[in-house]
Amino acid sequence: MWGVLGMLILSTPACSSEETSPVPTGCAPEDRVGGACAGLPAGLLCDADVCTSGVECTTTIEVSDSAGLGSALAGASAGTCIALHPGAYGAVTVPAGVKLLGKSANAVTVAGVVLAAGTGTVLRGIGVGQGGVKLDGAAGARLESVRISGSTGVGLDVGGGKVDVVTSTIASSGTYGVLGTDGAEITVDGSVVAGGEGPGIWVACDGGCGCASQPMLSVSGSVVRDNRIAGINVVGAAASLVGTDVKATKPGPNNWHYGEFGGGVSASECSNLVAAGVGVTKNASFGVLVDGSSANLGGPDTSQAITISDNLTGLWVQNVAKDTPQTFTLDHGVLDGNQGVGVGVGGETVGIIIICKTAVTGTKKILLPVYENDMDLGNVKEVGDGLNWLGGAELHIDGLSLSGNERASILIDGPAKGSLTNVTLSGGDEAMDKGVVQQDYTSGDQPTVGSGAPPLKTSATELFSVPKAPVFAGKL
Repeated sequence: MWGVLGMLILSTPACSSEETSPVPTGCAPEDRVGGACAGLPAGLLCDADVCTSGVECTTTIEVSDSAGLGSALAGASAGTCIALHPGAYGAVTVPAGVKLLGKSANAVTVAGVVLAAGTGTVLRGIGVGQGGVKLDGAAGARLESVRISGSTGVGLDVGGGKVDVVTSTIASSGTYGVLGTDGAEITVDGSVVAGGEGPGIWVACDGGCGCASQPMLSVSGSVVRDNRIAGINVVGAAASLVGTDVKATKPGPNNWHYGEFGGGVSASECSNLVAAGVGVTKNASFGVLVDGSSANLGGPDTSQAITISDNLTGLWVQNVAKDTPQTFTLDHGVLDGNQGVGVGVGGETVGIIIICKTAVTGTKKILLPVYENDMDLGNVKEVGDGLNWLGGAELHIDGLSLSGNERASILIDGPAKGSLTNVTLSGGDEAMDKGVVQQDYTSGDQPTVGSGAPPLKTSATELFSVPKAPVFAGKL
């Protein structure tokens, strides 16, 4: 899977044809994604006293109290199924390959779980309390229909292990919802990570661009909402997000500045990010930040579109290919109602940025820190721009519509390489004082204006103050 992921990330596809997408139905709004509800399923997994169907067991041991559970675990070996009767149990360590099975997270609770080193361990149909779940070297572990709620620290601490999380809910974690480090392989499918006092999903390699064992994250059909600091953050990692919503991330306590904390999705330090059919909405800071990483956002039809809306700054891309060969593509992007900046491209970007079949609409004015006369003077001014093209980045656009952006439509600051084709301005973006403006320009590179694009207006002086890029901690 990861070989294909790498190919997707590092390619730069041309803009392509559209298809229609299904309409989501039948879900509580906060956990609706695609056509289904993410998270812990309602009701019991079976009508029997214990539930073992669908799981291969070499031996089955039924348990009804904490003492019995401790005894069963002490004698269990790989392939043993321990079937828990409804009740509350203390914290446990589960040996490799053992399967701990309950009827539902409401009927069966365990104070905390450690998964010992080894493969094939399963947790299913149980609720886990303040101890959370920790992988102590476990690989190939599976959490299915599990609720981890109210952990005092990390909800699911993967470390460098390998785990699949399926139709589960991780809620109200004291710090991280899901945490992975060097070498981790984490799959989250049909699940919810919500309401944590720290980031929702955080997968980071200490080595960053020099990571010796790149962690991998795959999230599909899931909802990451109402966490703090970051919804999903990857550092030096490979990440695939498909059919997933990341929303309503809040700042951490006493940590609130423009662009710092409260962001939706962040990829930094030579990460590789693919995101298709993803919604990133109503985050207190940026929607998506790509910093010194490769990314392929959206896809060739509307079902793969990425929606980035109602955030403080929609999408910001910077430092691409600064340290290593990297590419960035946005295909079928929908950016609406963001504050300050719809799309920003800048930093020390020397790689090629491609934007295809994308709409940037309704960017609202808000007070943001800005640069004045190429100096950081701590100024704050109203900014509400559709596209900021800054720092000499090379940007190629084919199929971009801009409408209703309150301050500027396309703002190019200084010399810049690239091209503009099939660019449509409406809803006030076509006004004489907006359009496509290249300011602070006296000589040097200019983008090529192709068919279907408005003319380029130039100014030797600054017409619009330039916003600062979002800043993210990267590692806590």
